[in-house]
Amino acid sequence: MSSPSQISPQNSSWLRTFTIGFSIISFGITIAIIGYFILTTKQNQQKLTPSPILTQPSPTPSDKTENWPMYHSDEFGFEVNYSPAYRMTEVSSKDTYPEMNYESHISSFQKGLRFVGQNQQLFCSTVEILIYNNEGGSLDEWLQIHSEVTRGFGRSDKVTQNDVQFYSYSYPAGDLVPGNMYVAANAKGYIFQINILANLSGYESAQECGNILSTFRFID
Repeated sequence: MSSPSQISPQNSSWLRTFTIGFSIISFGITIAIIGYFILTTKQNQQKLTPSPILTQPSPTPSDKTENWPMYHSDEFGFEVNYSPAYRMTEVSSKDTYPEMNYESHISSFQKGLRFVGQNQQLFCSTVEILIYNNEGGSLDEWLQIHSEVTRGFGRSDKVTQNDVQFYSYSYPAGDLVPGNMYVAANAKGYIFQINILANLSGYESAQECGNILSTFRFID
């Protein structure tokens, strides 16, 4: 008869297997707990550390126009820069819209400037600035009296640039001759009608005319 302290070889083998298995499981649980704490700590650090904000530098419009020639008028109270790729000429009301289109002469016409692109590959070839006396009324009243100015254009929007508020018009979609027109009034009592023979919306090739328009401003 064996004594109580003695363990059979079969029991001893089972005990060894149990001990090894328990050790492996314990080790795995320990590794899992350590990994959990490491991952949690890292996530908390990421939350506490703000992510860097990447910003693109804002383009400076003056970079393209600062060396352009300038037309300046103290008499009419405005100035505008134009690309060297354009030639400036003075034009009469008979050679401009709306008189040329509708044979409708506006007696308050004062002066006309036309900037014509010298490069035939320019999508936007012409910018016109026509100046009228507003005859002591408001811009809305002047436009109502001279409805031929906006004839053929779509609805108007209000846009502001260089502290100048324009009524913006465009030819209806699908027109064979796309174009934009901008109308504004200054404190000196003059109406400015700017005609651009291109649709500035979505046409990168019309950028030159858009840059000319962006330099237009009133002066005291």
